[in-house]
Amino acid sequence: VEGRVLLAVEITGVNSLLNDDCVDVTFLQAKGEPLLGTDGGLLAGQTLLKADLPQSTVEGVAIVDGQLDARPMDLDVPVSLLDANFELNMRDGGLQLRFDEDGVAAGFFTGSIHREEITEILNSSGGVDSDVADLVNSILGLGLDIEDETGQCAKMSAGLEFNAAEIYLAEEAGE
Repeated sequence: VEGRVLLAVEITGVNSLLNDDCVDVTFLQAKGEPLLGTDGGLLAGQTLLKADLPQSTVEGVAIVDGQLDARPMDLDVPVSLLDANFELNMRDGGLQLRFDEDGVAAGFFTGSIHREEITEILNSSGGVDSDVADLVNSILGLGLDIEDETGQCAKMSAGLEFNAAEIYLAEEAGE
C-alpha cells in the first residue's frame, strides 16, 4: 500500500452493518496521503478527499448477515506498468463486501475488460514496446472468457480482492 490508487466504497443510509434493507453504495477513488499501520494496511478513522473521477453507484442494496452485494458496477482503475500509464475500465462488475465485528471489512470487485480496450491501451500508451504489444496481442485470445452480444469471447474477466478500513471522505474546498 503506497497510496497511488485509493479505492473507496461509500455506503449511505446505513442503519446497521449486520442487516439493513436499503443502503446506497458508491465505488469511487479517493486521494491524499494515507496513513498506514504497522501491518502496512490503511489506518481507520482518517480523512481522505473524494477524487473528481468517474464513480459507480447502486441504490437500494441490502446488507444481509454482514455481507453487502452490489451490482452492476463499473470501475476505472489507473494503472502504471513499466513506463506506461493508462486507465483500466472494468465493466458490468459487482462488489461484495463483508463486515467483521471489529470494524474491518474485506471484499472483492469483479468485472470484465474488453479485448479492444486492451489492444488500444497497448498501442496508444507509448510506454510499451511494439514487440511486447505484439506478444500480448498474440496470446490475449487465451485469456478471453466472457462472450459478447454476438457469442464471441471478446472480454476478459478480472477481479480485485481488498481489505478495508473505515475512513471519512471529504469534498475538496470550493466544491
